[in-house]
Amino acid sequence: MDAQPGGSADTTTEHVTDTRVKRRGLIAAAVAVFAGMVAKQPSQPVLAIAGTGTDGNFVLGSNDINNATNYASSRTQLVSGLTFRGAVLLDCTASPFQSSGDTNAVGVAGASRGTAAGVFGTDTAGGKPSGFPANMNAGVYGFTSTSGHSGVRGDGQSSAIGVSGTSVNSNAILGTTLGSTFNAQPAVLGLGYGCAVEGDVPASSTLTNTIAVNASNGAPGAGSIGVRGVAALGLGASFQGGLAPLRLVPAATPGAPTAGTHQAGELFVDVAGALFLCKVGGTPGTWTALGAGVTSITAPGGTATGALTLAAGSNVTLSEAGNTITIACTAAAGPSLTFLPTPERFVDSRIALGGVQGPVVAGSTQTFAMTGRNGQSGNPALQIPDAATAIVGNLTVVGAAGIPLGSFLTLWPGGAQPTVSNINFGPATVTGAVANSFAVALATAGGHGALNVFNQSTCDYIIDVTGFYQ
Repeated sequence: MDAQPGGSADTTTEHVTDTRVKRRGLIAAAVAVFAGMVAKQPSQPVLAIAGTGTDGNFVLGSNDINNATNYASSRTQLVSGLTFRGAVLLDCTASPFQSSGDTNAVGVAGASRGTAAGVFGTDTAGGKPSGFPANMNAGVYGFTSTSGHSGVRGDGQSSAIGVSGTSVNSNAILGTTLGSTFNAQPAVLGLGYGCAVEGDVPASSTLTNTIAVNASNGAPGAGSIGVRGVAALGLGASFQGGLAPLRLVPAATPGAPTAGTHQAGELFVDVAGALFLCKVGGTPGTWTALGAGVTSITAPGGTATGALTLAAGSNVTLSEAGNTITIACTAAAGPSLTFLPTPERFVDSRIALGGVQGPVVAGSTQTFAMTGRNGQSGNPALQIPDAATAIVGNLTVVGAAGIPLGSFLTLWPGGAQPTVSNINFGPATVTGAVANSFAVALATAGGHGALNVFNQSTCDYIIDVTGFYQ
């Protein structure tokens, strides 16, 4: 049966509006004929009916998709390289509107004023025509090979939805890209001035463990990413949850990663729940345990979860394993006193031992190096080592004639002179030689330990050392 009108219009001379009217009439007539055929013989397959109009190509195919003979006869070439079979096939590529670049020319247009769909497609046969893309069983299939064009596109204004997908235990919307390079083309692309892509599970859902947006990456590359968020000025990602904003799934092993190439900024949770941060990228990188992962502190005397009080000067050793920090304390060793084999004289102003010749005039301050040199005996075994921090010994003062009683002498390591005395004396004719023991710290001068001596009145003084601290 010829569904084509009896005549051809001269599309080059007629007005565009007339041509569109003829095209719509042509399609409507074809559909009416096809509908009538189905109504008259609902149980009989309808053979393919084909025709060509000036406004495009159309084919009314068999309604018996199980009849191989009829099904094979209802075919037309819609897209270069692909052959389709169907009950109704419309092709607008040959129309003068499409050929002239008319942006309003469409292959199929459908509209609904009720709750039904303007265009509805379904795939229930389980098979697909020859040339149909592999693994693409689809109720509605859109294809384009032109950059910037869309195979399927939906636009929504105000609160409307451009493309909506509903699924029962399957994928509502599935995007597949076959690019061979990273970021070649996205499988699903959302462009929006407010929100580009949104996933929503309504509060009315009675399911548990639902997922609004699920991303899975099965690529073998170690640098593959499941979800990536980039913002030029704002946040790359923001999370909010009634139980917790974010969960990092723990690994099956304890401690930080020991293999694989990692990047700075990665977070890792081990089997015990300890959290680790990669501070320096590498293989496996440099990882540090974050404070939230420490659950106990083991110290001498037991386990503590709060503050620890340690003795001043204690030597503390920290060791970390998993989420436990162990503190080992040992008493800090203080300076130890070492006695010389025999006492040794290092200063005697009467004979200029130590570099100062007496009697030393009143109000004088002298500095004496006490370490790293021989004393009066010249015996190296009696030297005080430069590592000494203090010395102990005996101080003797012989006062000059005529000085007042109550004169004093002070020893100190350096800096400001203290307001104390180590010994008090008077004229030798009255008090004789006066002696007193001392212990004084040493200051560093010229690489040696040194001390200062101040005498209020004219006198001679003698410093004998019996030992040192180190």
